[in-house]
Amino acid sequence: MRLSLSLLVLFGLLAASPLPASPAQGADPCPGGSEPAVRARYLMGTVLEVRLWVSPDESSASALAEAVFSEVSRIERVASTWRDDSELFRLQEGACGPQLSETLADLLSEAFRFHRATAGAFHPALGSLVAAYDLRGEGRWPTDLELAEALEATRLDTVRLDPVARRLVRRDPRLKFDLDGIAKGWALDRAAEILRREGVRTALLNFGGQVLAIGPPEPCAPFSIRIAVPGSLTSLPKDLPLRDGSISTSSNSERARILAGRKAGHLLDPRTGRFAPFEGSVSVRARTAAAADALSTALFVCGPEPVPSCLSDEMRREEDVEAVYLIPEGGGSSVPRTPEGSPAPNPSRALPGSQSRG
Repeated sequence: MRLSLSLLVLFGLLAASPLPASPAQGADPCPGGSEPAVRARYLMGTVLEVRLWVSPDESSASALAEAVFSEVSRIERVASTWRDDSELFRLQEGACGPQLSETLADLLSEAFRFHRATAGAFHPALGSLVAAYDLRGEGRWPTDLELAEALEATRLDTVRLDPVARRLVRRDPRLKFDLDGIAKGWALDRAAEILRREGVRTALLNFGGQVLAIGPPEPCAPFSIRIAVPGSLTSLPKDLPLRDGSISTSSNSERARILAGRKAGHLLDPRTGRFAPFEGSVSVRARTAAAADALSTALFVCGPEPVPSCLSDEMRREEDVEAVYLIPEGGGSSVPRTPEGSPAPNPSRALPGSQSRG
């Protein structure tokens, strides 16, 4: 018997001891010492919630939140493949000029970097596979020939990007970018830059389940981010501490779908063109939200066992990557494990760890 994990990520805060007021914003920077201002908006197909520990002046909090929403909306207009007016959509339809915007050039450059650092487990150009499975429609199973052709159309060696000149050359017009596996995290990083420039020391951004934390500054306790486990396993610790970083969870349970009577999952393995078979979840904590977003996808695709070889040591160190797998096991149990495959000695802590979201 294998246990399907249902809701994999829940978010909660633990109280912390208060600090003196922030000089920049005149507010208590420790969550728990004061109530945050909360704003939310529907963006990129989900809800972005912004919690700010700033001035008690409501107009100040509203202005900061509006700046965040405006920046994320701007990035959506650049990078979305769900909108026919986005720069990326027009680029793929051949309607864009010869030079990319700085935003799109930077985002594509980052996506290519994570592709290289994960031995291809993260892939920014799975549009042909998404179309082959009709994942944005009613869904279908492609034939073996259709799958092979779609997989051939994902080859990134047919693409050349010059991020300085901001020029992109696609030698295979069938190749279609799909940045859903990184765009949300990348947008969170850009939003956080705005808040930090405005002097915000403590904030929590929850973007449809991915969390980015600014602060809390020492000696405040870190945020505590809850990862849900099956209800029968309530004795398992399931909180990950987070300070100045991001946590993203990838799993098949939230958006798994049935195609023609068969379970399909929702994360594609770019190496095979088929759905990743892992049935548990992986939560990745990293320095940046873009890394947490992309690497949670890559480590899910690679799976927990055998040891994932899809994350370079350089990337692991650069982004200070930590990961926790929740693995369904026979008899209705779910065991947190490190990516090395051994049971986690303390599953409440993130442990050293080493796509398209259909």
